[in-house]
Amino acid sequence: MMRGNGDLRELQQLARTALDPAPLHDFITIVDHDLGFALYRAVSDTKVALSSRDRVEFRFAREGIDIGATVTRDEFESWIADDIERLGATVDEALAKSGITARDVEKVFLTGGTSFVPAVQRLFAERFGEARLTSADQFESIAYGLALIGHTPDPDRWTFAEAA
Repeated sequence: MMRGNGDLRELQQLARTALDPAPLHDFITIVDHDLGFALYRAVSDTKVALSSRDRVEFRFAREGIDIGATVTRDEFESWIADDIERLGATVDEALAKSGITARDVEKVFLTGGTSFVPAVQRLFAERFGEARLTSADQFESIAYGLALIGHTPDPDRWTFAEAA
């Protein structure tokens, strides 16, 4: 999208006058060579690795760009701390709107790649107790659940429409 809407041209103009144009040139290369998804995969692979290790070497090397850094789980968790806080607030809001407490919940099914993140697991364990947490295939279960919803006679009842 950035190549076709004029953003790339603006970035190139900005790079000509920047005090430190190298990072902009790298970003331009990422856009120009359509490397966004490859960069996303490298970041995602690092996130997955940090779910089971305390320290990971991040590396992205393509088209003359070479980005590398050691990333620790503590650093990663500090970067996502606001997201974890919002996730907790959303869980609390869902419980309150349902008129139940965490003790009323028998099982919590964690799914999706983010459910592997230790900070996410801690959040749910603190709210509901570790014994109530369960999961299955974190990646296929979402698609399976969506397929089941799509197969119901009234899939719209599964959507959330906020009152105006």
